[in-house]
Amino acid sequence: MASESYSDVVFLVDGSRNVGRAGFRHVQNFIVKVVEQLNVAVNKYRIGLAQFSGDARTEFLLERFRTKQEVLSYLRRVYNFKGGAALKTGRAIEYMHKEFFIESAGSRKNAKVPQFAIIITAASSQDDVEIAARALKRDGVKVISIGIGREDRDDLGKMAYIKNDIFMIKVNNFNELVQSAIGLSTTIKTMTQKEFVHEELKAPAVCQTASVADVAFLVDESSRIGEANFQLIRRFLYNFIKVLDIGSEKVRVGLVQYSNAPRTQIHFMTLQDKEEILKHIANTPYRGGSANTGAAIDFLKDNYFQPRTSGRETKGIPQIAIVVTDGNSNDGVRNSAAALRRLGVTVYALGTKNANFNQLASIASYPPESFVSHVENFENLTSIENVLQKKICIEIVKTTEVKAEKITQLLEGCKETEEADIYFLIDGSGNLDSDDFKDMKDFMLDIVRIFRIGKDKVRIGVVQYGSTTQTEFDVGKYASKKEVEEAIGKIRLIGGTISKTGQALVQMKELFNKADKTRKNRVRRFLIIVTNRKSEDDVSRPAAGLRQRGVNVYAVGVAKAERNELHQIAGALERVFHTANYDALKEIKHRIIRDMCAKEVCSKLEVADIIFLIDGSRSIWIIDFNKMKKFIETLINSTEVSDTRVQVGLIQFSSQTRLEFQLNQYHDKAELLNAVRNVQQLNEQTCTGRALRFTAEYFDSSKGGRPNERQYLIVITDGEAEDEVYEPAKAIRDKGVNIFAIGIINANNTQLVEIAGSQDKVYHVENFDALKDLDKSISFEVCSRSEECGRIEVADIVFVLDGSDSISKPQFDSMKNFLMSVVNRSEVDRDNVRFGAIVYGNNPQTIFRLDSFTSKAEIRSALWGLQKETRGPRYTVKALKLARNLLTEEKGGRGKSNSTVPQFIILITDGKVTDSEDIPSLANELKKDGVEVYAICVAGANKQELLSITQLADNYYDAPDFGYLEQLSPIISQLLCNETKPDILSDERGSKQVLVSGKPVFIDRKGIQRGHCQALAEGAKWVALWGLLPMVAQGSDTSPERRTQDLGDSVEEKSQLSGEGGLNIGGHIKCELKKADIVFLLDGSEVVTSGDFESMKSGLKDFVKLFNVGENHFQFALVQYGTTQRFEFYLTQSDSHDVLKSKIDEITQIGGETATGAALTFVNAHLQKLEGNRRNEKVPLYLLVITSGTSVDSVVTAAAELHKQNILIFALGIQNAKGSELLKITGSPQRKLFIKDIGDLSKVKRRIVRSICILHPPPQGIHALVTVALEGAVNVHELHHIEFGTGYGYKQQLSIEMKDIGKALMNQIVSDPEKSKTELIFCNFLYENGI
Repeated sequence: MASESYSDVVFLVDGSRNVGRAGFRHVQNFIVKVVEQLNVAVNKYRIGLAQFSGDARTEFLLERFRTKQEVLSYLRRVYNFKGGAALKTGRAIEYMHKEFFIESAGSRKNAKVPQFAIIITAASSQDDVEIAARALKRDGVKVISIGIGREDRDDLGKMAYIKNDIFMIKVNNFNELVQSAIGLSTTIKTMTQKEFVHEELKAPAVCQTASVADVAFLVDESSRIGEANFQLIRRFLYNFIKVLDIGSEKVRVGLVQYSNAPRTQIHFMTLQDKEEILKHIANTPYRGGSANTGAAIDFLKDNYFQPRTSGRETKGIPQIAIVVTDGNSNDGVRNSAAALRRLGVTVYALGTKNANFNQLASIASYPPESFVSHVENFENLTSIENVLQKKICIEIVKTTEVKAEKITQLLEGCKETEEADIYFLIDGSGNLDSDDFKDMKDFMLDIVRIFRIGKDKVRIGVVQYGSTTQTEFDVGKYASKKEVEEAIGKIRLIGGTISKTGQALVQMKELFNKADKTRKNRVRRFLIIVTNRKSEDDVSRPAAGLRQRGVNVYAVGVAKAERNELHQIAGALERVFHTANYDALKEIKHRIIRDMCAKEVCSKLEVADIIFLIDGSRSIWIIDFNKMKKFIETLINSTEVSDTRVQVGLIQFSSQTRLEFQLNQYHDKAELLNAVRNVQQLNEQTCTGRALRFTAEYFDSSKGGRPNERQYLIVITDGEAEDEVYEPAKAIRDKGVNIFAIGIINANNTQLVEIAGSQDKVYHVENFDALKDLDKSISFEVCSRSEECGRIEVADIVFVLDGSDSISKPQFDSMKNFLMSVVNRSEVDRDNVRFGAIVYGNNPQTIFRLDSFTSKAEIRSALWGLQKETRGPRYTVKALKLARNLLTEEKGGRGKSNSTVPQFIILITDGKVTDSEDIPSLANELKKDGVEVYAICVAGANKQELLSITQLADNYYDAPDFGYLEQLSPIISQLLCNETKPDILSDERGSKQVLVSGKPVFIDRKGIQRGHCQALAEGAKWVALWGLLPMVAQGSDTSPERRTQDLGDSVEEKSQLSGEGGLNIGGHIKCELKKADIVFLLDGSEVVTSGDFESMKSGLKDFVKLFNVGENHFQFALVQYGTTQRFEFYLTQSDSHDVLKSKIDEITQIGGETATGAALTFVNAHLQKLEGNRRNEKVPLYLLVITSGTSVDSVVTAAAELHKQNILIFALGIQNAKGSELLKITGSPQRKLFIKDIGDLSKVKRRIVRSICILHPPPQGIHALVTVALEGAVNVHELHHIEFGTGYGYKQQLSIEMKDIGKALMNQIVSDPEKSKTELIFCNFLYENGI
C-alpha cells in the first residue's frame, strides 16, 4: 500500500492594472480549478494566497484553512482585485518567502513536505526578481512562473525553478490560462509524488545492514492525541517500518497502542510480512482515553521482551522499544521503564512539546540526549524520521557487530593500569529498592572485574554514608578479586533520610592518607561517588582537598542529585554523570572505566603518525567547522607531540583537496595547535574518494611519515561522498594504516565502513556538538595496542648485565633502562612474570631473585638506586651458571616442577667471554633445562661465542652501541611475548615472525645483526600472520582462570583445577578443559577462492597442532559444505597430529552455493550418532563454523536445534559473511567473529581462546514451558506467546483433544537426549474464561 503524497502550494498573483478586473476573474477561476483537483486538508495539500502590485498583501496563509471547501469559499466570495500601477514582483517574492514559507505560517518544509510557489504575472517586473527568486529556490521551494501575454520576458526564466516548459509556462491570454489549470494541477501532483519517492530513496543506507533485531513501538492513543495527530503517527510508523528489513528471522516489528489500557496490534510471533504490517498500520483504529504509560510499558515488557514471550535478547539479538507519547502519564513510569531496560532493551522516547522531558528521560536509555527526541508537534514527525531511522539502525549494527569488540578493547586497554587505589563512596540513604541497590552493586563489581586485584596492584575499598559514614572495607583489607566481590555482595543499605556527602568526603581524605602509607610508591588514586540527593552539608571544600592531593574524583548522580553539586565534587564536567535511573550505571561504568585507564594506555603510545582528513564542504556551517577543529585540538592534547613521539598532519577536502600541513611539519604542540586554529574552510562539494587518493602518499617517508610505526588516518565528514571511496581507502589500509571514520548527521554508513574497513572503526554522531563526547573513545582506541600479543604474560626472566671494567655509567644506565622497558611490557606477579637480575665482572652479583618482587614498582625501586659495583674481566659463563641456578625452584624459579612456564636468560655484553672454554657444557645444560637464552652483542662482543651460548641464530642480536638498546627493547619484548604463548610461525625459510608497532615482521634465521636491526627500524617486508590459537603447552594447571564476558553482563573470575591433561593456552590463558570434541564446519562453496581455501586448510592444520590430540584429549572432525555436505574426517581419526594433517591435506573444495542452513541441519542429524562422540562422558562438543559468504538458505531453525542440544557454536566469518547471520548461528556476540581476510585471524585469536577454554555449565532451572490446550479453551492461538525453550522448530499447538497428544508431548520433552532425566512439573491453570 503506497502512502499518499501532498505538498504546500502558495499562489502569488499579479493584482496590478496589467491584469485588470476582467482578467482578475479569469485568474480567480484558474486558481479555483487547480484547487479543485487537489486533496486539500490540514494533513494533505495546503494552499496559501498572496496578491501584489507595488506591494504585496496576504490573502490567506497555509495554516488558515483546514478543508478544500473553506479555500474555495474564500476564492469565490472574498477574494477581490487589489489594483495598482506598479508591479514589483521581486519585492513580492521576497515578501512571500518571509511570510508564507515559515513554520508559523503553516509551511511544513522542515517536515520535508514539498514546497511550491505559483507566480502569475501579466507583465515584466519593474524591479529585479533574480536575487529574491534564487533565495526562494535555495530554500527548496519549487517555483512555477506563469506569464500572460505575447511579450517575450526574461524574468519568467529567472523566477522559474528550472528554465523549462514544466516550471516556466507562457499563455497568450486569460482564456488559455484557465484552460491550463488541469495541466498545472497534474504537474503539481506529479512533482509532489517525485519528491516523496526521492525521500524514500534517501532511506538510511545503514538500515540495509541492520538485518536482525526486535523493534517494538509503544504508541500513545489517548484523547490528548486526537484523530488528526494519530493519522500523522500512522504515517510516521508507516515510513519508519518501510525501511526495515522485516521478517520472522530478520527484523521483527511489534506495535502496542495504549490509553487507559494497552492493546496488541502487531506481535513479534504473528504478523511479520512487511506489506501486511504496512496495511495493518494504515488501518489501525484510534481509541482515545487516558494515558497510562507505565502500565503500557509493563505490558510491553511482559508480552514482547521476556524470553518466554519470544524476546530474543538471550540470543544476542538487539531488543529495541520506541515509545511515542504526547504528554505526561497518569501513572508512574520510572520503575516500569527500568524493568524493561534491565531486560537488555534499548528504549527510545519520542514526544512533542507537551511531553515532560524529565519523564521521557526516565523512560529512555542512557544518555537521554541520545535516546530522547522532541518535536514541536506531530506534524513535524517526518522531520526526524530519517534521523531516528538512522539512530535505530546504527544501534542494531553496533549491538550485533561492534559491542563485543569494544568491550574486548576496554579490557585489553585497562591491563596497562596495573597499580591503583580505588574507593567507592556510595550514598545509602533514601528509599532505594532492591533492584536499584543491585544496580549499584553490579556497577561496583563490573569495575572491580576489569582490573588485576592484589596488594601491590589495584586495591579496592568501599565506604557507605548517609547521616553517618561507615567503612565497609578499606583498600588494604582484601588482596584478591574473589574476596572483594564477596565483600561487596554482603553490603547492606544503611538507610535513613539524611545525606551528608561532605562529611563522607572528609573521611575519604583520611582513608587515602592511610592507603598511601601502605604503598612503597605513589600510585594513581580514584574516588567514585554515587549519590541520589543533595547533600545536607558543604561538599566543595572537602572535595577540593581530595583533588589537590591528586585523587581523581568521579561523581555519579541519580534522580534528585544536583548537577552543580556533582560538579563541585568532581571538579571537571567530563567526570560528572547524571541519570534519572540506577540501571543507567550499566552504561556509565564504561565511560568511567575508559577515562580511568586512558592515561596509562596513552602513555604507552610512544610513536605514532596521525593524519586528520576533514570535510570542508559547503554543507558544513563555519561554526560547525570550528567545532571540528576544536575536536582535533582535544585529541592532539591527549598525545605527546615531538619528532620522536607522535606526529600529526592535517588535510582538508571538498571538491579539491588541500594539504594544511604534513606529519613532520610541526613538532611543538603549541605551534601545531595554532596551525589547526588557522585552517580556513574550503566550502565546495564532497569528493571523499579523491581526497583519500591524495592522502595515501602522506604516510610515506618522503612526506614525513614513518611507515614502520603505528599510523592512523581519522576521516571526519558530514555527508555522502560524490565519488567512489572503497578502492582508495583500501590502498591506504593496505599500507598498514588504521582508519577511523567519523560520520556526522547525514554521513553514509556504507561509505564510512568502506573507508574504515570494518564497522567497529566507524563512529556516528548526531551533530558537531556531539564530537566533544567522542574524543575519549577515539583517543583510547588510537592509544590501545594494536598488537595481538601486547604483554609478556607468564615467564621466568633473568637479566645478565655486563658490569666489567669496560662499562661506563651511561652504558650501565642504558642497560637498566632496557631492563625496565621489558618489565613495563610484562604482567609482573608471582603467578605471571617473575624477574631476576645479575650484574657481573670477574664475579657475578645477584641484584634480585625471581621471588624477590611481585610488582613493577618494587623492581623499579630496586633499579633506581642500582650502581655498578662489579669489576674485572667478563666471566660470562660463571654469570650464566648463577642465572641458571636462579631459575630453579629453590631460588624462586618455576623450572622443572612447572614445565608450562617458559624460562629465559637475557644477556647483554660488549666484549669477549673470559671463560669461553666452559661455553659448550653450559649451553648443553641450559638446553636440557629448557632455558632459552637471548644474547645482545654490543660493539666488541664476539659473535661466535654468543651464538654458541644461544644455540639459535635468531636469538642473537647485534647492536651498534648501547643507545640502540632503546630501539631493541620493543622487539625483544614482542619476541618474548610471543614465546611465552608460543604461537611463533615460520615461513619456508624458517624465519620467526613478530608484531612490532602492530605490523607483522619476519626475522630472518641469520639473526638480527646490525643491518637486520636497521631493516627492522627502517622498513622490513610486512606480511600477514595466520594463527588461530597460541600453542598449547602440555602439563597440569593449578592456577585460577580469569573468565571474561561482556561487561554489560558480568566479568567473572573462576577458580577450577584442570587436573592431568589440562591445557595451558599460551602460558597466561589457563584452559579449564581437559578434553573436548570439536567439529569444524568449513565453507567450501564457490564464493571461496581456491587460494583462500588452501589458506583455510593451512589454518586448520595450525589449529589442530595447538592441542593434545587423542581419545583422552581433544578430538576433531570436519564437515565441508557448499550446496551439499560431506564428512572429510571423523572424531575417531584424531590419533595424532600427523594423521590430522594428512586428512586436511587430502580435502578438495566441494564448490556449489553457500547453503549454511542445510549444512547445520546435516551436522545436527549426524552429531548424536557420530563415532567417537563422548557426550555420554560429559565431554563438551563444540561446533566451529568457518564461512566466507552469506547463506542462500535460513540458518535460524537449524542453529536453534543445535542450541537445544546444548551444542556450543562458534562462528568465524570471512570477507562476505554477514555479522547478523553469524549472530543467528551462535546466539551470542561473544562467540562470533568477523575478519576481512585470513591474514586478520591473529587479531582475534585471544577471544577465541577465552571463549573455547571456559567451561560452560549446562543451563539450570526451567528449560522449557510447553502448553496443552484443554477442551473448550478459547484464544488457543495466543498460547505460543507464553511458551519458551521449544525452539524455532516447534510450531504446532498441542491440544488435549489431539489423538496422539501423549506421543506429541513426549516428543517435545525427550527430543534432546541430554534431557532424558528431565524433571517434569505439570500445572493446571484454572481461570474463569481461560486465556
